[in-house]
Amino acid sequence: VHPNLVAIRDVLEEDDGATLLVMDRLHGASLKAHLAKNGKLDAAETTGIASGLFAGLEALHRAGGVHRDLKP
Repeated sequence: VHPNLVAIRDVLEEDDGATLLVMDRLHGASLKAHLAKNGKLDAAETTGIASGLFAGLEALHRAGGVHRDLKP
């Protein structure tokens, strides 16, 4: 559990071997919508986003996880 990570509620395996993760649905504006409304990010916003991203990845890696599909 980490404030910068979406909780995984279940892991399912399809008949074809594909793995599905059941995660919480997030609500709020996407980065694309934020950029369309406000224009480019300034240095402070970029640093804040990157800091949160790296904090979440660090927590995941410490727990033994590997993330291969980052989303803004």
